[in-house]
Amino acid sequence: LSSCAQPSMGHAHSQAENFTAVFVKDQFVPLLKDFWRYNDLKSLCEKVKILTLNFALDHATFAQLLALPPAHEDIVEVWYHEFSHDRASKVVDGLEFLAGAILVNAVEEVTLF
Repeated sequence: LSSCAQPSMGHAHSQAENFTAVFVKDQFVPLLKDFWRYNDLKSLCEKVKILTLNFALDHATFAQLLALPPAHEDIVEVWYHEFSHDRASKVVDGLEFLAGAILVNAVEEVTLF
């Protein structure tokens, strides 16, 4: 997921208008839908709780969570870069990643407000 107006980590959105600029980058939608279905995502939610205490995923842990076939290892690199590039600590927020994947798989199109 991406947003034009991103709050600092840990700060909740309190105004509905903050969500009008949220979107999923087009290149991720087909891949998220192709790799996982609801039960797969449910398993990933359980797996992330075992892998980390705070949902912060370094590169190795992110790759371990995804557990994609070797033919798709390049996707792990692209996703890790895309989902961690704006964080000083260079980690992927596992909760944010899974929430986005669940939303993409739950609906074809969501109209916000």
